[in-house]
Amino acid sequence: MTEEVIKHRLNRIYVAFEARAPKLEDIAPRVDHHSDGSWTMTHDLGTNRSQAALEVAANAILTEIIGIEDRTRNLLDARGDDRNKVTQFIKSQFSVALVHDLSNTDKHDVLTRQPLSGCRPILGEVSQGLTLQYDPATGSYASSGEFIGGAVDTWTGQVVSKPTSTGLEMTLCADVFDENGSKVGEFQRIVPDTIHAWETFLTSLGVAK
Repeated sequence: MTEEVIKHRLNRIYVAFEARAPKLEDIAPRVDHHSDGSWTMTHDLGTNRSQAALEVAANAILTEIIGIEDRTRNLLDARGDDRNKVTQFIKSQFSVALVHDLSNTDKHDVLTRQPLSGCRPILGEVSQGLTLQYDPATGSYASSGEFIGGAVDTWTGQVVSKPTSTGLEMTLCADVFDENGSKVGEFQRIVPDTIHAWETFLTSLGVAK
């Protein structure tokens, strides 16, 4: 086991995270031309993804993240270091533990081992939405956001430039509940928090991004 294997897995996590939802700027507007010569332009931010497709996208991210655990343990074994550092790290970060338990629940249907998060989390209904950008390094959202639609040729009603945005992002959203139905987290926060936590942990082990 080498650091390159860990870096490769991290890159897969980044790719899965970026693919969770389309970029706001890449959602093509729809231009409807009317019989009176007028036209209207709309942006459909919901898309036509089914609930099953949204769940697959969400769990794909969880699967990629959880795959780094044993690889990190194997790296510590190869170094003659304590592999239990990984479990200690996961337990110390609630978001990381939630992701661990959510992924195992999706894989096995029920958790057969003691959950690391202290509860048996369940992923609620997944949706796709527009939110203010979230920064896991600070644990805060952007204070404001702006979306500017693409420029339109007023004679033809054709879009001639792509839209732009600042402080906004498209993402997968879902509440996370414990076995009693109490909300314990939000998918749109625990995933970036977990990725950031893993980056920090791996850096402490000398694994650079």
